[in-house]
Amino acid sequence: IMKRPQSLLRLALLGASLSILTSWGVAAAQEIRPLKTSEAIVIDGRLNEPAWSQAATVTDFIQLKPERGQTAAYETEARVLLAVDRLIIGFLCRDPEPERITARLTRRDSALTEDDCVCVGLDTFFDRRTAYYFFTNPLGTQEDGRLSENGWVGDDTWDGEWRSAGVRI
Repeated sequence: IMKRPQSLLRLALLGASLSILTSWGVAAAQEIRPLKTSEAIVIDGRLNEPAWSQAATVTDFIQLKPERGQTAAYETEARVLLAVDRLIIGFLCRDPEPERITARLTRRDSALTEDDCVCVGLDTFFDRRTAYYFFTNPLGTQEDGRLSENGWVGDDTWDGEWRSAGVRI
């Protein structure tokens, strides 16, 4: 059986309980201890600094669509670093059909779930009722906002200062 080559999409996201969503797969909300680093990390989507290989990693994603609750269809890793002044999250998203990766949206705060994307939710109040969310797609386009009342109330007018980048390799 011939295997298709896998494309590896890498995204670095700059921005605690942490929930991570990737193209309709979700990792259960969990507490993650990020690797503290003093190494300069470039937000370029490549994840090639040595600290990334030692970073705390999340891999247990499950699907939201099309088969809710099933194991994620594609291998995905989220890696978490903590620098002196910022939280840095990188994604490795492997897709066996790279030609089907969707990345069209370039305007900030577009509905990025129309593209392949990753999302991080940060529960900064540790109340499991409110969160800040950060989406990015393979082009590095950003969508962010706040959730409250257990996710029933959203505020997409909030725009945080953060950097993102994506690259296909």
